Amino acid sequence: MEPVSLPRGLGRRCVFSAFEDVIDEYVQLERRVIERAYEGELSQWTLKVRNDSMRDTALESNASHKDESLRLVNFRLRQQQMEEYKDRVLLLVQDKLQISMDTETAGDGTRRRRRSSASQKEMPRRTVVGDVLGHAPVSIDLCLNMVLTNRDTIDRLAVFASAPQDMRLRDQAQDAIESVFCVLLRGIGNHVRPAYARVVAELKDLEHSVMATMQTDQSALAQLEQQTRSSFIRAELRFFELIHLCDLCVQILEIYFKSFMTAFIDEHDFLNTCNQERKALERAVDDSVAVGMDCVIEIIMRQTQHIVDTQMSADYSPDSNVSLTLTPTVACTRAVQFLGESTVILQSMTGHRQMRTVFLGEIGVRLFYVLLEHIKRFRITEPGGFQLIADLNLYYDWAAEHVDPETLRYFTALKDLANCFILAPRDLRGFLQDQYSRRTFDGVMRSEEVYDVVACRSDYRNIRTQVEGHCDF
Repeated sequence: MEPVSLPRGLGRRCVFSAFEDVIDEYVQLERRVIERAYEGELSQWTLKVRNDSMRDTALESNASHKDESLRLVNFRLRQQQMEEYKDRVLLLVQDKLQISMDTETAGDGTRRRRRSSASQKEMPRRTVVGDVLGHAPVSIDLCLNMVLTNRDTIDRLAVFASAPQDMRLRDQAQDAIESVFCVLLRGIGNHVRPAYARVVAELKDLEHSVMATMQTDQSALAQLEQQTRSSFIRAELRFFELIHLCDLCVQILEIYFKSFMTAFIDEHDFLNTCNQERKALERAVDDSVAVGMDCVIEIIMRQTQHIVDTQMSADYSPDSNVSLTLTPTVACTRAVQFLGESTVILQSMTGHRQMRTVFLGEIGVRLFYVLLEHIKRFRITEPGGFQLIADLNLYYDWAAEHVDPETLRYFTALKDLANCFILAPRDLRGFLQDQYSRRTFDGVMRSEEVYDVVACRSDYRNIRTQVEGHCDF
């Protein structure tokens, strides 16, 4: 019996038809295999994190203040290492993900897909990039291995997705490809979200520690403050490193999607399940960053509030026989020093200018309101007014270096208003009217708040009739 020649299209249809009865079972098998592979990878990582956490706790209990000072000096070097690491990883990812199924033309004019020769050298692929950080909160190796495993699975499913368009087999393979890609997105999410949860939980514990520090006996206060500050520096550093690494994970997924998955998925189809899962992962990461940022800001401001509250009443109401040095007070100097230590990590470890601006702007505004309420606690004499201005100048210098011009207006207004404590009563009315004419307080302080600050003058009871009812409060 002689072989019968068939048209190529009919031959392909016959071959694909042979798989129609088993495609459902095959797809389920592929999905089970990749899900179990991801679960195994994530379980091993969870165990490693738990062991590393126990080891770190023991090491951190022996950490010294000298070690923390060294860490502060090396923040910029650490940021540089992180940026170099990210560039190296992204180049490697682009190189690996460009290795896919090539299309070649055979001698008879037909086209078929083959694995490129470069891909034959890809295995083994474990620990392809390594970790730039000791005990990193997430593993880039793990994420990249998950992506490569996902690509291999989709490569196999793509064979059936090339069936004739009118065959049910093609639609089943397309659905399977989208489903397997969603498994990857959920797997990466299951790796990233617990890392953020651990860091946020650590930051929330530190919030409670700061509150406990405020209620501690003065004899043990200094040591407890230093321990809390050291723990916060470590937690803050881990948080911003986690932001870098998670951003890198998202970039890896984006490269994979753009270079490989767009052959199967329309990236502009917002109703597509894969695109919805991608957006859900991005939102989850953004929400986790926002929660962590809120915790960091809250800790910074609570600790700053605690330091500011150590201000002595004699600072702004000194005895007449005390000579003024007009240097910032101890409480002010300590507060600005703490703010500097806390924000240098952000400036060094965050490559996103917009994130830095928002973060520092929020700290600046909240610091302004802390200082505003702080001033209202005192009765301020004329010599104390000079001392207050010296303190506010130091706060202003910190703000000028760290916050945006719009936030800096708050500190400018507060510093200008502090002149009300060193003016003669007869000049006070004109001074306030001049400030209002220059719109110094617009959008910064309400009239009632300006009045409350002026009322902190130690002689205000005697001069209130010169102020109340004559100024535009």
